[in-house]
Amino acid sequence: MLKVGVRHLNKEALEVFAREFAPSGTAMSQGTTGLIGGRPGVTPVIRLFSFLLDKSVVRVVVRVDGTEVETTVHPGDAAAASHGAPALSSRDVADVAPAMHGVMVPLRRIAWGRSGDKGDSANIGLIARKPELVAVIRDQVTPQRVAQYFAHYLKGSVTRWELPGAHAFNYLLTEVLGGGGIASLRYDPQGKAYASMLLDLPVRVPDALLGPAR
Repeated sequence: MLKVGVRHLNKEALEVFAREFAPSGTAMSQGTTGLIGGRPGVTPVIRLFSFLLDKSVVRVVVRVDGTEVETTVHPGDAAAASHGAPALSSRDVADVAPAMHGVMVPLRRIAWGRSGDKGDSANIGLIARKPELVAVIRDQVTPQRVAQYFAHYLKGSVTRWELPGAHAFNYLLTEVLGGGGIASLRYDPQGKAYASMLLDLPVRVPDALLGPAR
């Protein structure tokens, strides 16, 4: 599979490329797509920029039967919000020592995964297939290891949170999508396949925990 895409600060340069590229749609490999309706046009790059806004500056109004009712929004804990205070969940599962013995398996054997994007950041959610496996994920699928695993894409950082009561983890990878959306020239500019990629990560699972999971 070959994907062709270009970016340039000069619109005229892209117009030249679009004209020169047109013959490849009729004389290159079979199965060419993306040229329906003629040669591709030049469009501006549009990116999503996410940021935090102090909720105290947003006026909140509740309407009941056509009548507006002013409301007051609790300011919350600004310090916790700015630092992304982690939720420490699944602590009902006893921690286990790092597995020195056991079976090496891909992460998908002990977890489900789902991923998506928000601008140039990606989220990967992992859910342990059973509560006893949470400690294995916590100890072996660390933010540092995830960052190393995605080093060929990652330019930012990786943060991990535990999800209370769900035996799950949420990983936030920043600057990992090449700009994200239409700003990226990647095959997967929205990180939809990132969970599947991470589920190939090898982890060592003690025999006592892996047995029922088989």
